[in-house]
Amino acid sequence: VRDGGGSAITFSGNDGSFILENLREGDWTITPSRQGTRFTPASLTVTGLGIGEERTGVEFTADRATVFLSGYAEDETGAALAGWTVQVSSEGFNTHNRTFGDGFFSVRVPGYTTYAIYASPPEPGWAPQPLEVVTENEDISDLALVAEAMQGRISGSVTDAETADSIQTFFLQVDSGAVRQLSGGAYVVDSLSRGSHLLSFSASGYSAAEVTVNLSSGRDQAYRGVALTPLEAGLYLRLYRLEEEDRIPVPGALVILVDQDGQRVDTTTTTTAGLAAFSGLDTGRLWGYEVEKAGFTRSTAAGFTPSNTPLDVQLNAAPGYILGRVTGLDGQTVEGAVVQAFTGDGTLREEETDQQGSYALLAPSGPIAVIAFSPDGATSSYVRNLELEAGTAATLNFTLRRTAELVGRVTSAGGNVNRARFGITQSGGGVFSYAWTGEDGWYRLRGIPPGSYFLNVTAEGYEDFSPPPMSLGTVRVDTVNVTLTSQTTAIVGRTVLAGTEQGIAGVEVRLEQGGVPLDSAVTGGDGGFSFLDLPAGSYALEASRFGYDDVSQGSIFLPAGLVLRVSPLEFHPTAGMVSGWVLNDQGEAREGIALQLIDLAGGGSWNTETDSAGRYQFTAIPASEYRLTATDPAGGDLGPPEYRVVVTDTAGAADLNFVHTPARGTANVTGVLTYRGAGVEGVEVNLRKLGSTERMTATTVSGGGFTFTGATTPGNYRLSARNPAYGET
Repeated sequence: VRDGGGSAITFSGNDGSFILENLREGDWTITPSRQGTRFTPASLTVTGLGIGEERTGVEFTADRATVFLSGYAEDETGAALAGWTVQVSSEGFNTHNRTFGDGFFSVRVPGYTTYAIYASPPEPGWAPQPLEVVTENEDISDLALVAEAMQGRISGSVTDAETADSIQTFFLQVDSGAVRQLSGGAYVVDSLSRGSHLLSFSASGYSAAEVTVNLSSGRDQAYRGVALTPLEAGLYLRLYRLEEEDRIPVPGALVILVDQDGQRVDTTTTTTAGLAAFSGLDTGRLWGYEVEKAGFTRSTAAGFTPSNTPLDVQLNAAPGYILGRVTGLDGQTVEGAVVQAFTGDGTLREEETDQQGSYALLAPSGPIAVIAFSPDGATSSYVRNLELEAGTAATLNFTLRRTAELVGRVTSAGGNVNRARFGITQSGGGVFSYAWTGEDGWYRLRGIPPGSYFLNVTAEGYEDFSPPPMSLGTVRVDTVNVTLTSQTTAIVGRTVLAGTEQGIAGVEVRLEQGGVPLDSAVTGGDGGFSFLDLPAGSYALEASRFGYDDVSQGSIFLPAGLVLRVSPLEFHPTAGMVSGWVLNDQGEAREGIALQLIDLAGGGSWNTETDSAGRYQFTAIPASEYRLTATDPAGGDLGPPEYRVVVTDTAGAADLNFVHTPARGTANVTGVLTYRGAGVEGVEVNLRKLGSTERMTATTVSGGGFTFTGATTPGNYRLSARNPAYGET
């Protein structure tokens, strides 16, 4: 790697010799690497290489080592696991061997390497626990590989609580998994690990029920009978989203009950199982509903007579959103995991997973990196990359694990460099990710899949720096410290929300000298700004953004040849004002959107609408807690469904922004499924929009009736039904 930029790669020949050709003049650092080998010295620097000059005699001594890894494989009770395959892997190396009758294993591997090792079962039903091993030049023995049995079983019957009759068709969800439709009045759940499991039951015409069963080991069997109580007439909804063929319940959705006159009568939120219930309704009137949930298009339907049969309501992803779930290596969903999406300019958005391990995240525009972290930050997923096309959504599921990571510090002659961007790109394209240094100059880059990577460090006012390409394995922490060289005289800084590290984008920052404006800049996604190639002298900064008080910073002395990083400009939302923007998923303004601010303490409400720039504002708002909603008179969707806003005597609220999706029509589809003239209950019916990913499912009720609500129009659909006993129609 050339000091100041540039790199070259070659391989040594059979005699150990190597040649690096066509090199630029300058200082070059040469570093050899090979699996299972330690080199002395680790690297050499050739200084002052001139144009056309040839240097020889650059030599390294290789210490190659082969070691044995040995130990025993056993289950959680200590019993030997015979005939299992022991897998050993690292970057560019994989091998395996089988365990003996007593569980003993021995594997020969290169030394000076970090390995991931685990026991692979000969049949399903086990959860192996991976082990990390770091080798030098000596054998490692007494390794303990543990696998936990996942052969537990829970079974039982589902009956009517009043008549004790079997309920022939019902739905079952185990923990936070997909919802399954079962029949025959009985259920069996296999392949369970030890611990507590939550079983959620529901059926048409019955209230839902939950049962918690604890298995003391992964081999236990338990029986649990469940009795469901019949529902009285009302409006009952079962909300879900489709993930391939699985129904994933949608908890926490706002459901609004609407009467036949269009008046909003009542509200509720869906349960962990995605259920919403409105009971005790007048059977002589018709009823409808509205469903709102961040990340999903709004769903509405009307004209329903109260009954005890739940309506299946499928929610579809809103344009510009990423949906998905976060699980651990054991396949269990993780509540409270943090999912982050970020861009190369520092824009960062994040959301936490709900009780189902699901999330809905509004994606920043452009190429993004997305990653998930456990609630305690101990584990992460591998980073994923994508760029959403206009008007589309995406699904990304993540599995938490220990991953390779890079840590280090970025400094310069002037001290720590904060907000430096540390970028990493997989050789040949593919995975990319970023991390930014804090005030102390430290960064931490996580979730990197195994592979070879190019690194690049950039910061406003400094020369870019590219450390040597490096390989990352499955689990390893590497430290890369970087010293940047100033290339100009500059002032750089950030705008942040007062009292936080949250950057504010779109701020206009003006540079002045002696009261005379010199230049201006608009902050990027992380709130950063810069003024480059300045003469030494004294300067002042003025900054403003709609919805905030103006900020200024004076008496800034800039020495020659220094990149001066000023203190963050802290912004306070203007007192008595609530403001924001309404844009589409491409950042374009939406004029004429109606906004309503409701005082939750009963102090009244305020109304306004967006201007031609998509801006809105409420002024002279007294201190209280408020509910803020947005409505498109043309019927378009707006997300999130609402904001809860706290206004104090000294601060309002700003940047309460909504994303607008143009209006689409909706329709209900109803029908009856028969066999030889008789209605058939418990058959899955599918409605798929041709030329689209939109798809809905429903289950026939007594008499063979089915209903789909919220199908988007206009559009052509294919209707199909399938049951093993009858085939497909």
